[in-house]
Amino acid sequence: MWTGALAKTGYGVFGNYNGKSGRSNLAHRVVYQMVVGAIPEGHHLDHLCSNRACVNPAHLSPILPAAH
Repeated sequence: MWTGALAKTGYGVFGNYNGKSGRSNLAHRVVYQMVVGAIPEGHHLDHLCSNRACVNPAHLSPILPAAH
């Protein structure tokens, strides 16, 4: 569970990571990339546990965004 800052959306966030801001500062994305590897192009990470503050890579699955 992320114990740092949370965005209004409930996702864990970094103020800055590797000199980058924006999507690169979401904690679950950073942890996934550090432990598992790159997130496939055009994919989002789905929280299988439905907890946006979760950063456990086993609970994250790359998925394509739903078509609207």
